[in-house]
Amino acid sequence: MKYNKTHFHNLLLLLFIFFFSINIIVSISYKFYSPNITDRHRTLYGSDAKGYYEYLEWGISGKNINYESSNSYKRGKERILKYTYGTALFQLPFYCAAKIIDKDTSYEYTKTDDLLICFGASLYLALAMILLYKLLGKFSSNTISKTVSVLLIYLATNLFHYSAIELMMSHLYSFLSITGFIYYTLHHLEKKDNNYFLLSLLFLFLIIAIRPFNAIIVFPIICFQLYKLKSFKFIFLSGSTIVLSFCIQLLLWRLQCGVWTFSSYDGEGFYWSDPQIFNVLFSFRKGLFLYSPILLIAIAGLFIKWKSHKDLKITLILLCLIFTYVISCWWHWPYGDSYGHRAFIDLFSVAAIGLVLIIDSIKHIALKIIGSLFLFFFLLLNIFQTWQFNHFILPAEYISYDKYKFLFLNTADPSINCLGGPKDILPYKQPFKLVIDSLSYVKMDSLEYSPAFDYFNNTEDYNACYIDVSFLKEETASNQSNRVRLGYEIYNIKGNINYSYSICINETPNDFLKPNSKRFSYQITIPGLKNKEKMKVIFGNPERKKFTLKDIIVKRYLLTN
Repeated sequence: MKYNKTHFHNLLLLLFIFFFSINIIVSISYKFYSPNITDRHRTLYGSDAKGYYEYLEWGISGKNINYESSNSYKRGKERILKYTYGTALFQLPFYCAAKIIDKDTSYEYTKTDDLLICFGASLYLALAMILLYKLLGKFSSNTISKTVSVLLIYLATNLFHYSAIELMMSHLYSFLSITGFIYYTLHHLEKKDNNYFLLSLLFLFLIIAIRPFNAIIVFPIICFQLYKLKSFKFIFLSGSTIVLSFCIQLLLWRLQCGVWTFSSYDGEGFYWSDPQIFNVLFSFRKGLFLYSPILLIAIAGLFIKWKSHKDLKITLILLCLIFTYVISCWWHWPYGDSYGHRAFIDLFSVAAIGLVLIIDSIKHIALKIIGSLFLFFFLLLNIFQTWQFNHFILPAEYISYDKYKFLFLNTADPSINCLGGPKDILPYKQPFKLVIDSLSYVKMDSLEYSPAFDYFNNTEDYNACYIDVSFLKEETASNQSNRVRLGYEIYNIKGNINYSYSICINETPNDFLKPNSKRFSYQITIPGLKNKEKMKVIFGNPERKKFTLKDIIVKRYLLTN
């Protein structure tokens, strides 16, 4: 027994070192040694990352947050940070260490911050993997199965990207907290040791602090624990922990703006009657199972040996169903620029349970070989697509079947791909004025520009314009529309251009390499249109080549709020 315990602890130490080393090597290499380093290579990249980190700058260094930004919203006469404080709690020790090392009391972000945040994220990732390995021990005694499962959850899913590269996002910290909560909850039920219960409450506190929304994840597990313990003391302490965590958030918002507020999101919400479940799980835009296909196998694994841990499995499956429904009802179901559907990373510990169960269930040697090849392929595919994403080959948004097919295993310079334009989503429940123009036929032969779709605004100011343009393009020869662009322009009262933006009309170069007929549709949100200003939508054909546009429909949603 002593040898086995020592062997187990040595294995955990090796796993900790392995995951920490891989994560920090990839992270530091990407941040500091990539060729042609851009702003996207910085650790502090993206509005979410900046919003989380701004809690530290405000709380520790005294930064004034009362300025117009996408990270904050006005409440009363002041502003509050849009994001919650939980992620900042994890980053706090490393933020303070960076300030001590740099002898800096300002809120300027330095390379020391970069290095220490990467170091901290790698520590948290390694800790999460150890907790996950121990959690899997509740379902399997096979060391190889558990080790392979934790390796695959890290390297064959987008957890890898959000642990090593976009590591200031909340997903790594949510994944760690939810994994710890599930593990210590089950451990408490098994050992009846109050110390494990206190640890589960600690992780419960962190889950709510990071993202109060994730109460929908912990609620089914709390119900399962209540069902097993039948203790109202337990439910009181769990409920108090959730309330305390959220009340701290309310207090922080009060300190920021001087008034009590219960929500930090403006103009965003849920469409409860229109869930985008298929898109969230299977679309080429952000489908969970498309970009991390190993998860489909993992979910199937929850049904293996159904009678074993039946009550818990029902709880976990119910949890996944509720979470998927709620995520798919969010107004912007792709969740912005990301590699894969990042919202589900929080629940990857549940997927790991299914994965270890299905790996354990394969006994025949031939099936083991075939299964291993599939799993290894999924791992390589994820690493390659992570590389594509971070070299700007795989787009962060607006991916379609045609784009994905064209970019699959593509290593070319992204600037030569000429991928088609945006497919924005209509802003959440904003009142708008709809203006529709159409044109049945435009023969572009020798024309540098198509007839313009003009709209002159002679009424009120509009805060934003959402434009939907659809059309059929026909070519009788190859390479006729390879440089053709769809342009959006806004002219002020003096006739000068205030805003200009253009996109390729083709989804991929395959759309103009040979004669074809194909329908396209693009949606974009552009700046507001003031009174007496003019909006123009036009097709540009700089080489005056021969092709035809049919059934052109231009819809303008002029947003008033």
